[in-house]
Amino acid sequence: EELDDDYEVVACDEAADYEVLLTVDEPLPDDPTGEAATPCDDEQAYDYGLSLTQGDPWSLCLQQLPEEGDCVYQGRFLTCDDGGGHVVDAVLTDTTDAAGCPTPSGQSRVYEDDRVVVCLSPNPV
Repeated sequence: EELDDDYEVVACDEAADYEVLLTVDEPLPDDPTGEAATPCDDEQAYDYGLSLTQGDPWSLCLQQLPEEGDCVYQGRFLTCDDGGGHVVDAVLTDTTDAAGCPTPSGQSRVYEDDRVVVCLSPNPV
């Protein structure tokens, strides 16, 4: 099933960039700052929201599933060569402790329920 030119639904056993945490029967707020409250906020692993407007409006609350070497920014994937955002230095499984990251003083995203830590460092511009 095709959502639009940028997103495609895949089976759970296939490689995916995002996991759907919650579907909502309304559009998410149009807020470029990301400060407006959304129904997705109650999901601990929530990284990115996507409002779909074909037919009745509805939205997806998504968890990003990056791999080592990916470049990311605010729940979206970037082209690393363009610079900016963060590089995923490592993805640690079966832990919620970011001390195991290659750069312990760097940034990380901890997914407590999944016991996964995504270790990040700045991607030079």
